[in-house]
Amino acid sequence: VRTPVEKAIGIAQGIGTSRAGGRAAIRILDGVGFVPFSPPNPAGFPSGERLLGPYQLAHSLDLVSMLPRPVPRLDATELFERLGLFDVSETSLSVVDGAPDPAARVALAAASPEYALT
Repeated sequence: VRTPVEKAIGIAQGIGTSRAGGRAAIRILDGVGFVPFSPPNPAGFPSGERLLGPYQLAHSLDLVSMLPRPVPRLDATELFERLGLFDVSETSLSVVDGAPDPAARVALAAASPEYALT
């Protein structure tokens, strides 16, 4: 399961970030207790299935705030490829392609099962 840090880095590498994107990413990561190099306790960061709850899903959608403006207009296949995913279900492709704007497409791709579990 991808951690919030891995999701943020993957989005930044694949799509890019706005000038304030780094600050937005740190704010979002702080909200879910995943500030790099600052684990919540000596055992480290949560991992595995504990990262698959609705709270984590909602914060995956928040990562859109770090995107550049305007957000690049990409179809679902291009978007998933930029995120490093090449074997995506037809359901995920159609949901992302049906999004009304580019930022919503990125948010839905970042919340997809393929991105969360790869």
